[in-house]
Amino acid sequence: MKLMKKSYETTSLDTKVKVIVPEKVINQMNYLCSKMPQNEWSGVLFYKVQGSIKDPANMVCTLVDILLMDKGSHTATDFSYDNDVFKHMAKNDLEDCFAGLVH
Repeated sequence: MKLMKKSYETTSLDTKVKVIVPEKVINQMNYLCSKMPQNEWSGVLFYKVQGSIKDPANMVCTLVDILLMDKGSHTATDFSYDNDVFKHMAKNDLEDCFAGLVH
């Protein structure tokens, strides 16, 4: 059986997308890093998007919140999305946010 290799089309952006990092999110990152300076950690990053990637010059991503999901070892971290993510979204009015990975 011959395995087929998938190919993906890539696009390079010459224009940077604006990212807004509010003080709340900076404080969350600083806190997590200060409490676990020797460990990897990961979680869910909630963010909002204005505009479209089709027009990156006018696109803005605003970071909103971080939900810590795993305190890993000094070399690795891992987690799975579970109901805690959705509970956090409902409790903190984040239903209109996208969810990504922060590490």
